Amino acid sequence: MSFRLFAPLVAACALAQSAGDVSYWLNLRKSVLKDDAYFDQLRDAGMPAIEGTIVTMEPSLRPHTLMIGIETPLVAELRLEIQHDGQNARLNTTPALKSKIRFHMAMPKSVRKQPFVLTATVDEMNLDYEQDGEAAGPQ
Repeated sequence: MSFRLFAPLVAACALAQSAGDVSYWLNLRKSVLKDDAYFDQLRDAGMPAIEGTIVTMEPSLRPHTLMIGIETPLVAELRLEIQHDGQNARLNTTPALKSKIRFHMAMPKSVRKQPFVLTATVDEMNLDYEQDGEAAGPQ
């Protein structure tokens, strides 16, 4: 059986995952804006796997901070601070701007409500991103 028969299913699954990420994010944002106690619970539990788009990074080479767009790819709503073994760190590689990034186990630290930006830490081993058009991650 050829891959072409499964291509629509694979595309549909990817679209559903992306829509699920956005739906989760919209619910998270709504809950955080509505109830401070929700953020406290989130801070203790961490966040599930989410995919977004890298809007900016600091510094531009081997960044320690990534600004991620989730609902809208060009609007940063999540500030990811990179860690390694619980300490602030920089990535060993440089992700491509405007590329997709997938991360899990991000731990929220703070939130700014207007404009909405959630700041979270994430271990570099919990990132999957593209570098120069190829899948990468911590090297």
